[in-house]
Amino acid sequence: MSQVSSSLSERGTRASDQHAALGEGEDIRLKGDGFAGGALAAGGRVVHLAGYAV
Repeated sequence: MSQVSSSLSERGTRASDQHAALGEGEDIRLKGDGFAGGALAAGGRVVHLAGYAV
């Protein structure tokens, strides 16, 4: 997960909100200049990541 975090940090993206997911893992919302997205992390790994140019 640190590889994804460092890649997003390089683009000025940061986690804006993080909380327990409805099922398993953590729901992470991402924001940055011209970027919005979300991720699901479980077991120390990102299992789903979606990002959009805004």
